[in-house]
Amino acid sequence: MNKLDVLYVIMVGGVGSRLRPYTYALPKPLLTANGISPLEKTINNILEENKSNKIHLVVRYKKEIFRKWIKSKNIKNVTFISENKPLGTAGSLKKILKKKFKNIILINGDLFFQIKFKKLINFHNDHSYEATVCTKKNITEIPYAILQKKDNKITFQEKPKIQHVINAGIYVLSRNFLKKFFSSKINKVKQKFDMPEIINFVTKQKLGIFDIGNKWIDIGNIYDYKKASREIKYW
Repeated sequence: MNKLDVLYVIMVGGVGSRLRPYTYALPKPLLTANGISPLEKTINNILEENKSNKIHLVVRYKKEIFRKWIKSKNIKNVTFISENKPLGTAGSLKKILKKKFKNIILINGDLFFQIKFKKLINFHNDHSYEATVCTKKNITEIPYAILQKKDNKITFQEKPKIQHVINAGIYVLSRNFLKKFFSSKINKVKQKFDMPEIINFVTKQKLGIFDIGNKWIDIGNIYDYKKASREIKYW
């Protein structure tokens, strides 16, 4: 176990239907943009900070391709957690509770991003949070003029830009919090869980929000996949 007692869990089991036909051949986390896949970049990011960091890959769709890929890259400290049926975005964490760790860093496998994990985990620990959600500022430009009516007055705003804070798909979850969540009466018998259920269970004032910055792209659709190919070479 590393000095920070952190277990890294990367979720790579999704089908990637919005990226078909590409994902008929390869699972989404192994699709390359500018010569590197989201999974390889994420693992590099983790191991650059500490070569002894332990990584768990949650696999389901085309799971054997992941095993072959890890072997071809000669990455030693990876453990596979296999799902035989969809367990949601957080169901596999129930199995991982059997491992020894203080915190889990949970990462969606279809992300290109750059982050200092030590800074993230220190932020989480320093505030004694039960969970920390990584976020990113996102600006959406409306490609049309917007009509607004207020007090019987009509105004137009030309192509406004709207800023939101979005979930970046990276989380820190403390072991004690996860034990409390999964030991609740209803959750003891359930198998399928999604992250909103877990985050909504967090005690008031015990949820951290960590701004990941601008180096982040989710390749969940064709547009963003092509965007990654254009942009990550400049990171």
